Amino acid sequence: MAIKGKSKPRSRRTVTPGPRPAYVPVKKPLLARRGFQIGVLIVIFVVAVGGVWYGLAKEHAKQRHADFERALRLAVTGYEGQVQHILDGIGQQSSGIGYSVLPTLRTDVAGLTKGTVKAAAATKDATTLITQAKTAADAIDKIDVTSLITNKGFGQTFAGYMVNSKASFGYALKAYEQSANLLEMAAGASGDQRTRLLASAKSLLDLADGLFAQGYNDYVSAQVMAHVYHPPQPIPPQGSGS
Repeated sequence: MAIKGKSKPRSRRTVTPGPRPAYVPVKKPLLARRGFQIGVLIVIFVVAVGGVWYGLAKEHAKQRHADFERALRLAVTGYEGQVQHILDGIGQQSSGIGYSVLPTLRTDVAGLTKGTVKAAAATKDATTLITQAKTAADAIDKIDVTSLITNKGFGQTFAGYMVNSKASFGYALKAYEQSANLLEMAAGASGDQRTRLLASAKSLLDLADGLFAQGYNDYVSAQVMAHVYHPPQPIPPQGSGS
């Protein structure tokens, strides 16, 4: 009887199981993500608020500019209404932006010097001229320019035009008055004394004209800054058709 030999039992091979299938969530599109949506809403809100603020700031700046322009016009027209009434009593507008003040004074000084104006006529004119110049100077002095420009936010240039024009007008009118006084004295004198008095009257008259021109230039400059200046219309020559 044959004896079966012992044999090693075959070992089972262990099979490693594969990875279990795991659930992989599908990523949402960027526009569908809540965080992105919130960020977009914040940006839109900030832009909207910024736009409203800019619009309000722009409108406020526009209103402030309009208020400033209105204040300029009120200041100048208030000053102009007082000054022009005074100027109309002592002269008239000439060519350009010039103004002819007390023209009789220059005519009489020149005429008495040349002998073409009689002493009696010069004396009569001088009396009237002295009164006109003094009355105008007193009226200019009473204009309260300070109240028209103080605490209004105007710049130094505009304020300077207003203040300097009044001062120059005042000095000029006082010089005109003194020139007329010398004319009156010269009419009552003779010889070298009349000559010297007339020379002094002419020097004061030239000074007065220069001061007045400076004041009138500042007066017009203030009107230009306030956009209320209207250039004088040229006077058509006599006999011209329409």
